[in-house]
Amino acid sequence: MKNFYFIIKSMGVGLLVYSIAGLILACVLVNVFSSDHPHSMEHLLYLFIPGIGSIVGLSLGLILSIFNLKTYIITRVLKQLIISVPIGVIVFFIVVEFFLS
Repeated sequence: MKNFYFIIKSMGVGLLVYSIAGLILACVLVNVFSSDHPHSMEHLLYLFIPGIGSIVGLSLGLILSIFNLKTYIITRVLKQLIISVPIGVIVFFIVVEFFLS
């Protein structure tokens, strides 16, 4: 039962960290690429980027909790998640560039 609670906590921490990172990224992208066109849909980024980030955070939280299952140290999982945020942002831009080109 202790394993289950540790995995749920790790997934929750991953969800929180990556949702916040996705919201910050969406704010930056909307402010940089904003247009005055009345039919522009860039504000949908506030929904999609944190949504994608939350899915990534849940899956990374699950993976990192399995890696740290012997120690049950949630701060180690949090540190690993925070370290992986810049890598996730870089991968996000690479994927977006690949699909837009």
